[in-house]
Amino acid sequence: MNEDRDAELGRLLEASAEPEPDEAYWRQMEANLSRDSDAGQRRANWSVLGNRRRVWATAAAVAAMAVVAAALFGLPGTGGRTGPTTATAAEVAAAMQAAATTYHTVQAEFVHTDRDPMSGTASGTYTGTMALTDRGDYRVTTFGEPGMVENTWLYDARRHAFLQLLKQTEGTRLAYREDDTVPSAYSSVGRENLYVWFVRAALLDGDPGVKVRDAVFAGRPAWSVSIPAPASSDLDSLAKVVVDRETGLLLRYEDSFQTVTYSRLRVDEALPPGLFSTRIPEGYIGHTRRADYFCSLRAVPARVGREPLLPASVPEGYSLDDVATSPQTAGSWDGWMGPDPGTHDAHEAVHLRYRRGTDAFAVDQFSLGSTPEHGKISKREVAGYFAHVDKLPTYRAVRLRGGKFEGKRAATFFNHAGANLIVHDGDLMVLISGALTRQELVDVAESLALWQP
Repeated sequence: MNEDRDAELGRLLEASAEPEPDEAYWRQMEANLSRDSDAGQRRANWSVLGNRRRVWATAAAVAAMAVVAAALFGLPGTGGRTGPTTATAAEVAAAMQAAATTYHTVQAEFVHTDRDPMSGTASGTYTGTMALTDRGDYRVTTFGEPGMVENTWLYDARRHAFLQLLKQTEGTRLAYREDDTVPSAYSSVGRENLYVWFVRAALLDGDPGVKVRDAVFAGRPAWSVSIPAPASSDLDSLAKVVVDRETGLLLRYEDSFQTVTYSRLRVDEALPPGLFSTRIPEGYIGHTRRADYFCSLRAVPARVGREPLLPASVPEGYSLDDVATSPQTAGSWDGWMGPDPGTHDAHEAVHLRYRRGTDAFAVDQFSLGSTPEHGKISKREVAGYFAHVDKLPTYRAVRLRGGKFEGKRAATFFNHAGANLIVHDGDLMVLISGALTRQELVDVAESLALWQP
């Protein structure tokens, strides 16, 4: 039965692979990326994998993190075939881990196809470019989305600034900028690379439904991975993934809702000047606001009226990267989507972001109230959220054995952005999310304690 399913996966990969675009297409993509840069003039020399810098870190087979960006990119998809496996799920995850801790910068292009989950037919295709760094910067530009000529998101991690640029088909150009925006696991990733954290978490979760097969994809030795039961409604019950064997980079991601193929990779090459600049270009109608979220740990009590919780231990290699407070609720993240920043005396939420190379995870802390209040989450909302995650395929309840929430029931689950844990004691709710395994989620939660100055 499993061999039949894996053989079918190989046939599906081959049948659904887009043909490699011609040289005219790549020249146009290079021109598009060059035009995006504020510097206006730079070399768009997209190298193939054979010309990149090859420095691979050694990682244990039980490595437990999920790569943010580096593991996403690969060669154009031109079909694939599978065979008997020579690797375990843990070994595939270890290869991806090595990429996450090795690369400092990544540039790539991608093709994204949306699909009707009922009929399986393509409902739209757009292309894009992507660049990320291990300090948390990213820039994603898409071409040809409905109603858009170009759509760009970028984040400058050093300045904590977010910018979205929209070129609409009717000619309007809009710019939305937010300075000092709140950190989260999501602000470490671009729009097109959320899948990898989920893939990594699933590979290391011990699910017998996860299958790894040897494959050849775009002429390169690879692994074909089938992963059942993702946690979110925006993912199908079977995800089909191709990972490059040599590099640990994801070549292709497919489920019933979308297919993403990555190509034209450049790793650890100099980035164009101004690539992450949040200066609003001429010709755009600009909207700017300052969130004033970031602060030091010492400033947190004065802002939110309580000491922050800090994990006493985190997975090896991680360190605290950002601290912020905000009036946001659990459903918000950085960028223009957030609520009005308000004043510090209205802040109730605390956000901690930890980073290791291109990996990141967040520890978000929210005050609870009996009714919805500015900056607080009602206890009824929390109960509804727990009732929802209880039904997710990857849901697993854990009774915490240490830390601030000792004895409390925590909900763990996976979604498109990786692994998640949520727990509360009636007064405070904590959400841990990002590039972690399920066990690491629990370990971090069980080490949470009040920060001591």
